[in-house]
Amino acid sequence: MTIESDNRPTISVVLATYNSSRYLRQQLESILDQTMPPDELVVCDDRSTDNTLEILKEYADRIKLNLNVNPESLGPVRNFAKGISLASSDLIALSDHDDVWLPHKLETSVNKLLELEAGEQADTPVMVFTDLKLVDEGLSLIAESFRAYSGAKPHKNSLARLLLRNTVTGCTILMNRALAELALPVGEHALMHDHWLALVAAAFGKMAFIEEATVLYRQHGGNVLGAHRAGRVSLSITRKWRFIKRYFIEGNFEDYLTKSHLLEQAEDFLKCFEYRLPEPQKQTVKNFIGLKELTGWKAVRTMLKNDFLLPNKAETIEFLIYGMMKK
Repeated sequence: MTIESDNRPTISVVLATYNSSRYLRQQLESILDQTMPPDELVVCDDRSTDNTLEILKEYADRIKLNLNVNPESLGPVRNFAKGISLASSDLIALSDHDDVWLPHKLETSVNKLLELEAGEQADTPVMVFTDLKLVDEGLSLIAESFRAYSGAKPHKNSLARLLLRNTVTGCTILMNRALAELALPVGEHALMHDHWLALVAAAFGKMAFIEEATVLYRQHGGNVLGAHRAGRVSLSITRKWRFIKRYFIEGNFEDYLTKSHLLEQAEDFLKCFEYRLPEPQKQTVKNFIGLKELTGWKAVRTMLKNDFLLPNKAETIEFLIYGMMKK
């Protein structure tokens, strides 16, 4: 799909920075080198103490730069939310400071998003996200596909699945303005900004995963959330003991949901959107929250009936057993 320049939507890139000087220039150059360049770069800096701001100002004559320094530290969730609220374009892409975008990143995402929007009402929230290539600090390849490496199942992005596990990598997101306006303000207990955006898109609109990798996802010691290789089912004595210890000796199902803060996020989501959610989606959220009251096979039955399952088979088996063994 080729978009005529006169007809293409405007694009804002929202970049969150904090002591980002080490890798920032490479990411800025990759944003400027896009085959479909953005119209605006919105930067929210979370009180950097290095020369991040000086580097950003070097680019003020190469792109429309909306640079904001937070009066107090917000953390990544609130910092990205602030950046999204300041974006002025039709479409909004999110960017981490330490990655490198491949040249077609924006064009590929815009084409897919417009395809999803076709025939929909103007206020339909829409999001697309993509695969990534994993690289080390020096951009040497670790894995061609983050999806394959991590064992994620990003196509399985129903509201039920997303309540239990986020499958959306935030630095690949492109969203329309309808999603940005509906999702803000981000809930107080949102685990991450991308998780919250994914929940809103799944509940109210449309979202799609693009198989193509569009970002070099740099792995280093400072990642807020990095990539983890998918685990495999093992029948070793060590694993059997871990099962017995976890399910029979230590904990219960409610502990898992509570310690992960998934329940808090779901309760926050219901509070924010209860009067707007379509009835089926509202019931899905309520059923998820209700897991904390269930025991044994009732918990397992509710998980299976509502598709509250994890992408990885081994984790799903553990999760179901955890629910079954709740005391």
